[in-house]
Amino acid sequence: MSGIVEIIGGTTVDIYVSVARFPPGTGAEFGRSTLAHCGRAASLSVGGNGGLAAYIVGRLGQPARLHTRLGRDFWGSWLRAQLQAAGVELASDSTDEESSTNIVATDGGGNRLSFFHPLEAQYAVAAPLPDTRVMFLGGCPHPTAELIASYVRPYRNAGATTVIDIGPAIPRPFRFDDLARLADALDLVTCNRAELRQLSGTSSLRRGVQLIHKLGIPTLVIKDGANGAVFSTSDDKHLHLVPVETTEPATGSVGAGDSFNAGLLYALANAKSVAVAVAFANQIARDVLRATDRLKVDLTASSIHETAVADQVRLMEV
Repeated sequence: MSGIVEIIGGTTVDIYVSVARFPPGTGAEFGRSTLAHCGRAASLSVGGNGGLAAYIVGRLGQPARLHTRLGRDFWGSWLRAQLQAAGVELASDSTDEESSTNIVATDGGGNRLSFFHPLEAQYAVAAPLPDTRVMFLGGCPHPTAELIASYVRPYRNAGATTVIDIGPAIPRPFRFDDLARLADALDLVTCNRAELRQLSGTSSLRRGVQLIHKLGIPTLVIKDGANGAVFSTSDDKHLHLVPVETTEPATGSVGAGDSFNAGLLYALANAKSVAVAVAFANQIARDVLRATDRLKVDLTASSIHETAVADQVRLMEV
């Protein structure tokens, strides 16, 4: 494996529950209006834009260092154990606060309810290591723009590839002005279509991408759900779609973007092109979504195929 991938972001315990339909939810008694029968037991996973990405990168065998915040409670201990078992080096800032948790309930109609308890997005980030290859910063919530700048610039100055995910828009959308202040320290920005539209203020995918490139950011990767992912580089300014084999999520789509990020980071440290990195990221997101137990997801079938990717990439006409 090539160098170290360093990740800055939140780590959450994700608890997944699936029901046929949500109850009305009125009243305080244990009864028909408040009870939903589950077809299977709840499942657990490491979550968070930082934590899940680091967990999967570690599971892929890539040296990873995670800068995050973990509580000193039961869930904090559980998260530490899972991450360390995956080979992740924890550069965490322990806190007496309760750990971050997210209970995700989905129903047969594709509806979702999330009960999210975040920790403050403020991390004790040390200087990059001599063999740091890639640095990633995630949100939900994001640190302030000032903190992000203090985290990212030392890595860019040290020659690492710097990556930021601008989504999700919780508790507020990432601002275009904030991105503009960080642009000279970023190599790659990733987001989904809705987040790009919110950031750029335009519904045109091409126009939104152009605005990001005009800031001086060389590469943009847009996660596009079941379609796959789109990438653009400032070298050619075209939009390239890398499709993905569609799959029915076993426990819902929460974590799909974080899993994609993990594959992207791994491939950026080991692949030769953005197209190959995006194709590999698609594979990882697909494999994680298929897994009924994300802590035991089988990643052995995922591999970087340099030669096959050229046939997958499609030039988009938009």
